[in-house]
Amino acid sequence: MNVKLGIHIPMEYFTPTQAVECAKQADAVGLDLVVVNDHLFLPWTFRASEPWTVLAAIASSTKNIRLGSCVTPLPLRHPFLVAKLSATVDQLSQGRLVMGVGAGWFENEFTSINVPYLKLADRLAQTEEAIRLLCELWVNPSVTFKGQYYNTDSLSLKPKPVQKPHPPLYLGGNSKTILSLTAKHGKGWMPFSPSLEDLALRVKLIGKLLRKESRSLDEIQIIPSIPLQFGKDRNSAFEQLPNYLKALRYSGFNYILGSPSECIKQIQAYLKAGATQLILRLVNPPQTKAHIQTIADEIIPQLTP
Repeated sequence: MNVKLGIHIPMEYFTPTQAVECAKQADAVGLDLVVVNDHLFLPWTFRASEPWTVLAAIASSTKNIRLGSCVTPLPLRHPFLVAKLSATVDQLSQGRLVMGVGAGWFENEFTSINVPYLKLADRLAQTEEAIRLLCELWVNPSVTFKGQYYNTDSLSLKPKPVQKPHPPLYLGGNSKTILSLTAKHGKGWMPFSPSLEDLALRVKLIGKLLRKESRSLDEIQIIPSIPLQFGKDRNSAFEQLPNYLKALRYSGFNYILGSPSECIKQIQAYLKAGATQLILRLVNPPQTKAHIQTIADEIIPQLTP
């Protein structure tokens, strides 16, 4: 059985139409998952299309591929709005939504619209509370919730998601608290650009945390999102990356770069380190069609679990 791969479409580089076309092609060639990032804007650009509108369009334009966010910063929006958005996309996709969630990391994204950006420990506590409320809204006919950050009184979410009991939760982030939330609530962990060593260490820690919850690693997916760029070799591929990604090379970011054969070796190393599949982050819209076809034709057939 072939290893499953997905693609990550960064909405600061792709128009909504381009994102939908990428998703349609990925669906047609048999990829497993397409995700979009969830940001209002980013430190390097204000250009970022609204992700849930794009996911709705993808849901209506595809048939088999799973789709989701990578990842939605829960403290940025009220959980009822997130529940409503996600339930709608799950309805449109007939139950194919993967719900990637996290605590958020870009302070200005919050403060520019007067949403409090709490200290990390508090923001993580807020994220856990949002997860609990989100799950209650997805499942229960009426929700009265009294928490530190959120309160509701006889609030009902209709229509409900197609997936029962609710869409699978995938946690994004590297803190021990996020890994604990993965063990408690998650169907998967979705880190961005980890090193092989960091991935292996955190997978081991997740295993310990899962055992405390009477669960095992077999019950969840480990799906890192890593930028991909094909080229004649690693150096030529690196030179084709956007400038901000080139700069991040010296900040501990990791990439999958080079010829298809070189990329296969790098992907295989991540699988050996504990990943169950990868989401390959596309970074050059003009090359996307060729990249997706190469993933389907030359990469997936050569991978082994």
